[in-house]
Amino acid sequence: MKAVVVRCPECNATLEAGAEAREVRCSYCGTLATVQRRTRFLQRPAPLPPAGGDAPSLPRAIQPVAVAVPAIIAGVVLLVVLGVLGVIFSVARTVGGPKPGGSMLLADANGDGTEDVVAEVRVRSSEVNHVAAFDGRTGKELWRSDELWRGTRTGLLCVSGDVVLSSASGPVLRGLGLADGKPRFEVKLEEKVSHLCEGPDAQTVNVITADKRGQPLTLTDGRLGPAGGSPALCRPLRCDQRSAGMYNEEWANRDRRSLRRSLRLPGMVVERVIVQGGVTLALGGKSPGTRVPMLASIRESEAAAPRPGDFAGSGPQVLWQATAPAENPLSASSGLDPYEVALDDTLVALSYQGGGGHRLTAFTLADGKRRFDVDLPGMRDVWSVLIGGGRVYVSSSWGFISAHDAGTGETIFTKD
Repeated sequence: MKAVVVRCPECNATLEAGAEAREVRCSYCGTLATVQRRTRFLQRPAPLPPAGGDAPSLPRAIQPVAVAVPAIIAGVVLLVVLGVLGVIFSVARTVGGPKPGGSMLLADANGDGTEDVVAEVRVRSSEVNHVAAFDGRTGKELWRSDELWRGTRTGLLCVSGDVVLSSASGPVLRGLGLADGKPRFEVKLEEKVSHLCEGPDAQTVNVITADKRGQPLTLTDGRLGPAGGSPALCRPLRCDQRSAGMYNEEWANRDRRSLRRSLRLPGMVVERVIVQGGVTLALGGKSPGTRVPMLASIRESEAAAPRPGDFAGSGPQVLWQATAPAENPLSASSGLDPYEVALDDTLVALSYQGGGGHRLTAFTLADGKRRFDVDLPGMRDVWSVLIGGGRVYVSSSWGFISAHDAGTGETIFTKD
């Protein structure tokens, strides 16, 4: 049978061993080497035999284990090091500072005539939650409140006059100064706070609780009046988009499900409808074919409708229709969340999820002409989109806020 060529592990000399030989002694330096047939190299030397005796032979099965031990130890050490570095990086991100995001609204906190960002802020390591204000032009933090609650839940956030009202899905409602974030009052109700409405005057708001009872609250001192029935007409305060959208007068008083079902738009299936300030915006996807996210601006027909929100006569008039993605539409997720869409008198801005992450796009409200479509780097998810002061603001559920020029989409600042 053919001989096996091996190298001496001591002097690197080339040796020949019989086809069935388990070990061979180097004819140059006298080292006894074990034949390992898989590699034919790096043979582990066996101990030298005692004087006057035969060299002991190690069992063949032990040899590969002996050779592999250093590699196994090195691998384990590498994994441990990588794990420790991962933990350090994770902890650094977690405890590196409070993260803004979640509920967000716009209000002029510093009195400079430019709307600022008022948002919830959470310290992830301790789940301590605050409310903070950031300059709308630079992103600089203007103030941060004391601890308001603990936990991962997001809260109701509204502004009335110079008071910020905060309630984290519970029976406690707190008032903070819009200019400095200092506490004004704290009241405890008998039920969880559902939403807030305008009161009969500028110093009063109506607190609507989960049992559909209304209770007047005086903003100057936090005094609660007697509870009664929920008002038939709720004019909402300036609140974070999700709260405002859920309880907005126009949203709440229209049967949006019936409105959505009555819409038949060419090449599009309607999934959601937004009615705001006289504008009806349909959100959905391309149909038939791949469900590419789309939107359309609609005007009701001139024929009298049986009730607000229904279309009669010849049906709705489509003012314009567009796909949300500017490029590679087939790579985009099909859904458009209404909380990821913002409107003002001239602009429609929305976020959608493309193939490489979240993106922000905007259209001119009058004609649907696209203004921009930009990437949102670092945005893991989108909680809300707002427009104000010539800027578009985007917040994630927790940990990121970005501000963009409303004309170009250029990033002005980010808060992480």
